Amino acid sequence: MRKDFKELEKMLIQEKSLSDNSILSLYDPDFCSDGKLSASGYHELKEKAKHINLNKQIAINVPRQFSESFSVDLRNYIACEIITLRKSIVSAKKTSLILFLIGVLVFVACKALYEAEFFYEIAVVAFWVFEWSAVEKLFFERSALIRKKMKLLQLAGAEIRSGEI
Repeated sequence: MRKDFKELEKMLIQEKSLSDNSILSLYDPDFCSDGKLSASGYHELKEKAKHINLNKQIAINVPRQFSESFSVDLRNYIACEIITLRKSIVSAKKTSLILFLIGVLVFVACKALYEAEFFYEIAVVAFWVFEWSAVEKLFFERSALIRKKMKLLQLAGAEIRSGEI
């Protein structure tokens, strides 16, 4: 049974990698209302684009009647989200620097003020708590935000194709 699942998994992955998965279609009328890209349509596009490799060019198929304003609407949604992401990236960088400096200051202060082994151990623990928080902010949270921003930029650069419903 397990062997069958492994073979099925390999087959599905191979089919997915062979298919051209960089073309997204948005023909649901709920996603484009009144000639404008709706918020639910935008979120649906982001969800579909999430699984596309960053090295691939995305093409989006939309109904002909929405093709005029679709690109502008899409870019407006993306621009708003990128502005927020940029602020978060800068904030993560600043926070990690502050946490790093606090950790160093706590360690140096405890080392200089107290000669006792007990306070030294407390200083080491406090130092590592602040340092790990700084590393987490800088390398994990910030990296995730940058990946999200790159995915949005990939979506912003998508080729918009219009067609019939």
